Amino acid sequence: MNKMNKMNIQAAKSATEFVRIVSRDREGRASYLEVPGHKGARYNVKLKRNGLLTSHCYIDRGGMGNADCPSRHICYHTLAAVAAAAEDVGMTVVWCNSLDDAKRLSNLGGQWFSVTNQFGNRAYGVVR
Repeated sequence: MNKMNKMNIQAAKSATEFVRIVSRDREGRASYLEVPGHKGARYNVKLKRNGLLTSHCYIDRGGMGNADCPSRHICYHTLAAVAAAAEDVGMTVVWCNSLDDAKRLSNLGGQWFSVTNQFGNRAYGVVR
C-alpha cells in the first residue's frame, strides 16, 4: 500500500488550477489533460475510465516526442489531472493515505475511488 507524499498533494493542489483539458471522452469527461511541471516542463495525463480509473503520465519533450513521467509512484501531475477532471464536473477530490482512510472518509459523504498509473501504483481518494 503506497503512502501519499504530502509534498505531492501540495504540489498537485498548486498545479490543479493551471491544468488544461485537451480532450474529452465520448461522455464528455476530461480524458487528456496538460499539467505544468517544474522548470517549465509540461506533462500530459491520459485518464481512462472502464470501471476503474487509470492514468498514464507523459513528459512532453517538444519535438522529441513524449516519454513516461520519470516518477514511478503516483505523481502530482496525475493527482492534479484527476482533481481538475473532478472540478470540471462540479466535484471535489480529497486524497487519502490508504484505501482504509478513503473508505472511512467516504462514510462522511462522497465516494471513495482509486487511480492506478502506468506502473501499477495506486492512490486513493474521495470524490464529492
